[in-house]
Amino acid sequence: MAFDRAAGKIVMLASLEALAVESRAETWTFDVCANTWTLMRAGAVPDPGLALAYDPVARLIISVDDPGDPIARPPHAWTYSLADNTWTRKGPAPAHVVRLWHDVASARVAAWAAHAGDDPGTIWAYDVAADTWAVVGALEVLGGFGWNTPGNDLLAYDANLDRVVATVTGGERTRLFDMHTGSVVDVDAVTPWAGACGWFVQMYCYDGVAGAAIAYDDHAQRTAVLIGGNMFTYDAAANRWDTLFGPGIVDASGPEASANAAASALARESWSLVSDPVNGRLVVLGGTGGAVLAFDATTREWAVLLEPSKVQPTPTP
Repeated sequence: MAFDRAAGKIVMLASLEALAVESRAETWTFDVCANTWTLMRAGAVPDPGLALAYDPVARLIISVDDPGDPIARPPHAWTYSLADNTWTRKGPAPAHVVRLWHDVASARVAAWAAHAGDDPGTIWAYDVAADTWAVVGALEVLGGFGWNTPGNDLLAYDANLDRVVATVTGGERTRLFDMHTGSVVDVDAVTPWAGACGWFVQMYCYDGVAGAAIAYDDHAQRTAVLIGGNMFTYDAAANRWDTLFGPGIVDASGPEASANAAASALARESWSLVSDPVNGRLVVLGGTGGAVLAFDATTREWAVLLEPSKVQPTPTP
C-alpha cells in the first residue's frame, strides 16, 4: 500500500483475494476519512509486486511488477496516476524489488532489491522523469530471509533520521543505510519482538500465525514495525526500539483494553502497514477478511475503521 498525498487516499494493488473475493489483480483506493474502499477499474495493471511508493514530485504511485521469472520476463517499473486512473508501463527495473520508498532528502524514489543467491541485496535510486535506475550501494539485511520470504526483511526510509532502517523478524542487529553515501552502520538497538524468542519469532511467540510490516509514521516521526498485532517504533535519538503495544506493555483489564486487544487481534496476520498523514496515524490492512485498522502511536490505541464483514468495495462508474 502507498498513501497518495495529493488525493488523500491509500492506493493498493492486489487481487480481490486480499478482500476475501477471488479475482485477478485490481487497483483499489481507501478513503481514510470515509473509511470506504473503491475499486478503480484502471484497465491494464502490473503483475502485483511487493511494494508501492508515492512520488509527491511526480504525483504518481510507483510499482515494480513481479513477472515470476526475472530472466525470462524482466521486471518493469510502472506508474499510476490516481487523477487519471491510469497505469503506465515504463522501462526495465531491477529484479527482486521488495521495498520501495520516497527519499525526502534527495526527492527521489528508491528501492531495495532483496538478496538472491550470492547477491547480498542492493539499494537503487529511480529517476521517475528520466525512467532510469542507478545503484546507490549494497545492503545486506543481517539474518535476512531474502527473495524466498521477503516479507520478513523489514526496511523503511526514516525521513526524520534520513536513513533507511533495516531489520528482520528474527531480531538480528538493526542497520542504518545512508542514501547519500551508500554506507551502512550497525547499531546496538535490541529488537524487543525477539527478546524472548530469538529466531523464528512468528513460530514461537505468535503460534506460527503472524504477519510482519514496516512503515515510517509521519506523525510520530519514527519507523514503526508491526508483528503479530504488536507495534514497535525505533527511537533514533535513544538508539532503541520501544514497544508501544505488546506483551508486558498493555493493561489487559477494562473495556478500553479489551477493545484494543480485539483490534490488535485483527491485525495479527497483517503484512500491510502505511502512514496516514491526514489523520496522524498508521493504517493496517488486516489478514483474513480484510479488516482495516488504525493505530495511534501517541495514545497507543487501536481503532477498527472497517470490520471484516463490512468490506464492501465501491466500483467506479
